[in-house]
Amino acid sequence: MRLLRVSRLLRSTVLFVSFAVAAAELPPPVELPKPTLDSPSTLVSALKARRTSRDFSPAPLPLQALSDLLWAASGVNRDDGRRTAATGRQDFVKVAPVSLVFVADLARMTGASAEDRDLYAATDAAFVSQNVYLWCAATGLSTGVRGYVDRPALAKTLGLRNDQRIILAQSVGYPKK
Repeated sequence: MRLLRVSRLLRSTVLFVSFAVAAAELPPPVELPKPTLDSPSTLVSALKARRTSRDFSPAPLPLQALSDLLWAASGVNRDDGRRTAATGRQDFVKVAPVSLVFVADLARMTGASAEDRDLYAATDAAFVSQNVYLWCAATGLSTGVRGYVDRPALAKTLGLRNDQRIILAQSVGYPKK
């Protein structure tokens, strides 16, 4: 299992991705291809297909699929730079080839009350997670969001600061056949 810090998402969320691939398949550092933005699926078909999955194939996702998924989660979609908007305790987490971890960087939310920071962090993570659900539905991937995460152990593994908080995690992979 390898961990990769992908990017700062939205105003307060950092995304970490863990994935299971052989070291020879993914030399460091990871450079993803540009996302492919021409899906034949419609929003209606994606909404009809959207569901939470707990059954995953362990087959690794190609780097192009990972790039496309991360663009859908929070990729730049406008000229001004604005965007689309050891990770779990459940057994299926060990099988899914990709685990997204949404981390709120509370230090970036200066001037907001503690209540507002919590609200903004959860809202940002939910926007990104929903985008992942829609992308997975549109491209035939399985996904499931998880709140049941060993936050202290995962925060230590990721080297998070005290002002960074794990909000939720999301598994992604091919459906189990």
